[in-house]
Amino acid sequence: MRRRAGLSRIVPCSQLLITQAVTDDPLALLGQVLLFIFSAPALGAIAVIISGNFLSKRLNLPVASNQLFKIPVLGILTVQATGGEVILGFASFIVTLLCVGGLAGPPAYVLFRTNFGTDPGQFNSLCILSSFGTVSWTFLLFLLGEVARIQPDPVAKEHERLINKITSGG
Repeated sequence: MRRRAGLSRIVPCSQLLITQAVTDDPLALLGQVLLFIFSAPALGAIAVIISGNFLSKRLNLPVASNQLFKIPVLGILTVQATGGEVILGFASFIVTLLCVGGLAGPPAYVLFRTNFGTDPGQFNSLCILSSFGTVSWTFLLFLLGEVARIQPDPVAKEHERLINKITSGG
C-alpha cells in the first residue's frame, strides 16, 4: 500500500473502504468523509438506490426476491432499495454507464477533469458522470409520471359522469 501524507491505513466502513486520518483533527476527518461520499463507488451505490426507487414508482417489476441494498450514511440516514428497486437501479446505472462510456468516453473524461478540477481516472470519471446522469433521467421519468397522473383521464371522467347520471335517475 502506498502511503500518503496524513493517511495511515484503510479500514472498512459500511462495507466500502474509506481512508482514515491519522490525526484527531475533526476537519481532517470531515474531509475524508466527504472524499468518501463523493467517490465513484459511493456515488454509484447511492445512484443505484435512488434511481431504483424512482423507477419502481413508474415500472412495476414483479420479483419474488429478498434483495436488499442499503447504505447507512453517518449513522443518521439510511438509503436503501429492496427487491425490484435493486434490479431497476443496477440496470439503469449500467445502461447509463454504457451510453456515457460508448457515446462520450474520452470527451466525457476530459470534461470531468477540466470542469471539476480533479482527475480520478477515466473509468471513475465515467462512473461519477453516469451516477449523476442516472439519477437525473430517472427523476425526470418520475416527474413525467406525476404530471401525467395530475391530469384526469378523459375516459374515466366521462365514465364517472355517466354513472352519476344513471344513479341520479336522469
